[in-house]
Parts: sequence; structure tokens; C-alpha cells
Amino acid sequence: MLLAVTSLWFDPLFCGKLCPTGAFSELLGSLLPDKYKIDWVKLVPVLPLRYGFLIGFLFSIWLGFGIPCTYCNYYSFEIFINLFLTEYFLNTLSSLIATFFLANVFLGLFTKGGRGYCLFICPVGTYNSLFHIFGRFVPGAFAMQVRKNACIGCTKCAQNCPMRAITMHERQATIDRRLCIICGKCAHGCPKQAICYQSNLAKEKK
Repeated sequence: MLLAVTSLWFDPLFCGKLCPTGAFSELLGSLLPDKYKIDWVKLVPVLPLRYGFLIGFLFSIWLGFGIPCTYCNYYSFEIFINLFLTEYFLNTLSSLIATFFLANVFLGLFTKGGRGYCLFICPVGTYNSLFHIFGRFVPGAFAMQVRKNACIGCTKCAQNCPMRAITMHERQATIDRRLCIICGKCAHGCPKQAICYQSNLAKEKK
């Protein structure tokens, strides 16, 4: 519930600022040149897969299956950390290795932005983004916003976005709320400070 309220008013701050698994896969993604990475948004329909995985995850829990949690990146990441800290490991070694490889190597190291798991599979991130979408109808809710009068269409924000949430339309940046995790990389890399995190009640600065 706390994540839902936070995402509704302040956007998915947990995903962009606090999530250790997402940060780890993104870090791995930064170690490899872009020419060796896959830009998934250009190859597959991201949103149907993203929300399809969430629906499948919820249905599996509703039907009484505990398997999805075993293949969650949070779970595998925690187990691997415990392995290094305590040398204690569980019997689900093969599934954990497969999950860790998929989430952090294939969808991290070899994915542009390093957030492939967050983009397609993570149920927590998708859950947060749903409330972020509804936040556009809440007076005073915050979001990353583009100052259209300042944007020069340089595409640096689109290149820096780990979630591939920014596209260019007529040389103007557009942020997709369904994918944005408020990491702030677009704002920090903008040469004209055309992107900012602010309330939907704030007037655009000239």
C-alpha cells in the first residue's frame, strides 16, 4: 500500500532511487559498450509484455502457485548476497542461477539501459507504474516533465534513459509515464535543463 500511495503522488521513486536489484542490473549494463547491447523497445512490444507478466504473476499467486517468487530477481539477488556474506546456500541453485543470469546478465549487461528485467518482468515496478499513470489525474501529483519551450531535440535524454521511456516527436522529448521510474538521468544530462521533476500544478517556466 505504501508503494501504491508513493507512486500515485510522487511516482515510482522506489524503482528509480531505492531498488537494489534494478540498480545492480543497470550497473552491469553500464560496463558494456552500446554496440553489444540489445535495444528491446525497437524489437518487441514492451507494454503488452510488461503488463502481461504482471497479470500472469497475479493469477499464479491467486491460483496458489508459489513458483513465481522463486524466479523473482529480488529473491535470487538476496540469496546471492547471502551466499557471499554467510556462505549459506539453498537447494534451488539451478533456478537461482537461471534467474540471476536472465535478470542481470541477459537483461542487464546485454540490454541497452541495463533495466531489461525492470522493463519486462518485474511485478513491483509494473505495479508502481500503474499508480503512476493514475497520478496524472491527481491534483498536485509529481512527475518528470519536459519544458517544451526549452527542449532543443538533442536526444541526450532518450539516450540516457535506462527504461527507454523517452521518445522524440517533431524534435521534442516525450516521457512515457508507463515506463518512467524517476531516476532523473534525463534531467541531469539535459544541456538546456528542459526536464524537471515537479507537480502537475506547477506552471511551465519560461
